[in-house]
Amino acid sequence: MSRKTQKEKILQVVEEVKTGEILSYRCAVDIDNPHKCSYTQKQFIAGNFKRHFQTNHPDAFKVLALEETKEEEPTPKKPKVGKLPVDIEKRDGWLGLLQLVTCNNLPFKFIEWSGAKTILRPVLKACGADKSRHEIAEYVRTAATIIREILRSKFEKRIVNIKIDSASRRGRSVFGINAQYADAEGNVQIRHLAVHEMIERQTKENLAKVIVEELGTFGVDTDQIFAIAHDNGANMCASVKLLKSLSKPVSDEEAPLSNMLVNEFKLLDEYGSDEYDCACSEEVTEETVQATVDENEEVDDFENGEDGSPDILVNDDDIEEPEIMNSIRCGAHTAQLVAYDVIKLYKTRLAKINKICLAMHHKVNRELFLLHRIPLPPKVNETRWGVWFILQRYLQILRTKPFLSTLQAHDPTLDLNTHWNFIDRFCEAFEPLYVLTLKLQKNHVPLSDFYADWLICQAELHAMKGKKNTLAAKLLASMEKRIQKLSSSMAFKASLYLDPRFNFAGSRRLSLSDKKDVQEYLIALNDRLGTVEGIPATAEVDAETSSNNGSFVEDYLTDFFDEGSVETSACSSAKASANESLLFDLKKLENREKVNITIGNPIDSCKSSNNSNPPSSCTTTKNQPGKSAFHSTKAGSGSTSSRFDVLEYWKKRKFSSPRIYRLAMIVLSAPSTQITVERLFSQVKFILTDSRNRLSDVSIKDIMILKMNEDLLGEVVDILLERHIG
Repeated sequence: MSRKTQKEKILQVVEEVKTGEILSYRCAVDIDNPHKCSYTQKQFIAGNFKRHFQTNHPDAFKVLALEETKEEEPTPKKPKVGKLPVDIEKRDGWLGLLQLVTCNNLPFKFIEWSGAKTILRPVLKACGADKSRHEIAEYVRTAATIIREILRSKFEKRIVNIKIDSASRRGRSVFGINAQYADAEGNVQIRHLAVHEMIERQTKENLAKVIVEELGTFGVDTDQIFAIAHDNGANMCASVKLLKSLSKPVSDEEAPLSNMLVNEFKLLDEYGSDEYDCACSEEVTEETVQATVDENEEVDDFENGEDGSPDILVNDDDIEEPEIMNSIRCGAHTAQLVAYDVIKLYKTRLAKINKICLAMHHKVNRELFLLHRIPLPPKVNETRWGVWFILQRYLQILRTKPFLSTLQAHDPTLDLNTHWNFIDRFCEAFEPLYVLTLKLQKNHVPLSDFYADWLICQAELHAMKGKKNTLAAKLLASMEKRIQKLSSSMAFKASLYLDPRFNFAGSRRLSLSDKKDVQEYLIALNDRLGTVEGIPATAEVDAETSSNNGSFVEDYLTDFFDEGSVETSACSSAKASANESLLFDLKKLENREKVNITIGNPIDSCKSSNNSNPPSSCTTTKNQPGKSAFHSTKAGSGSTSSRFDVLEYWKKRKFSSPRIYRLAMIVLSAPSTQITVERLFSQVKFILTDSRNRLSDVSIKDIMILKMNEDLLGEVVDILLERHIG
């Protein structure tokens, strides 16, 4: 207790005694007792009285509660922590929230997580973006509506290209659509439009209907489509053919548009009915790989020292290319089919090699690999032929290691001696095709670039054919057969006509009739462009410059296209019209200097040989810590050599030849693959997870269009704040 309280209690039992002028203080505990206490103080001192009571009057001491209790130590005050200032704008809070639930794949309910409540909610609250899961879902729907408006404005008065593909994710069949076009600066822009869940069967009618409906959301009419890239599936080809028929004018007497969607197209027996579903361009079925040999017979005589008959050709009984100018079969998918055309012929041999490699994964052998720090062989994925090449290359590298002898001594069943000849020939033959496949993984490869890379691969295989590599001969035969389907469209021929690597003085890489057809087609395209844009173009003189270098590839191409003599086309045979000035400028392209296909091409420095060891430049890494030769199986992929850029070639002629430039940007923006749609499906798996497998088709569409067009989210948020939030 405090001293003041203690003094007040003691004064209750102390008597003040005044004798004359002197005041004293006497103990009054026993005041009624004749033998009362005589303890007196001349000056009041509470402490002395307290001790007196404790010693002589313990009962009174207890009653007065003068006994000292141990006071509790006061609780120390918490240090005052200052609030942290956060420099963030209101727009950034809304943008970050949108990115989290779309680009970063977080579910809408993440805002209810304890960590989000602790860290994010205060920030979002300061920005006015503190929303519940249901409000976030509404926010995403509103943002998706805005981004569709933005894309609609970008496609207005513009000719575009479309890429389509289908796949299956978590038991749900989805159909993807991308669009791409060349912007005002000549850069190719790729935009994701839709991921549509296919509830109905993927027939050509249903696919065409989905394409029309989804494009209509963005205000894109079929007349605005220049090219559609798709895989080699029968339903895809037929749907594009049907879609093209919808863009033709229909008289009042003819069937309405809705009835045209149910017309049937006759397909070849190879694919069966039009309900054939090529669910994903990565999947290759037995029907898509045809050969002249019986299914159970293989041309494999390597054990007897022979490569097999070099005269066996690959038969390609694919459906006929739709007779339309805007149908483009995916070059990457076609290259995959070429690989499987030949891999199928040696499936028993490859199965034996794969069985040995799988045995290396057994527990006892795996421990030996770990002990020597050697990576295990890759496992084969039947839908990805490139793994077969990587596996054979891995074995080539393993052969150079002393570890292989130790491994075979430990397990004699891992003997590859009867397969080395095949493995070497396989790696040599498939390396150019593997390099081609890597080149086609870019977001955009112009058709002429694709054809240049395809011909380089053919030239490499032709050189190996002379070395009696029958695998190379079979690949070459398949490539020459399958390219006919890809090169038959007018879009393909127009891209070659505009490219100085294929159209130059003395070139026969396009025939006279092809050149005339392309000229008439480009004039018609110019008229169509004027109709879509409403802006006529003027023709000006175009000056061409290029470089000319020779190589074994150029020698092959000179032979391939029979360019020993010069042929020219007559101006008098061309269409005489108001576009004569444009026709004159187009014809001038036939007098350009030649640009070699092989300029800056990396494959020349990464060619295979018949040696038992693979070329070190293609299979090893140079002094990179933590990496071994086993990790460098991508032959030629690391080259940084420059190469001819046909888009840059025409960008330099934007002002000297504006009309042809505008046409070139349309033609050269046409895709040769639909790789970006396949990448779109790879992103769907991060959205459609085990915990979110009940997402509706609309929700998936909204999330994916925002996720795949992330560069537009800032503009979306600006519009949203202006319209709805303020």
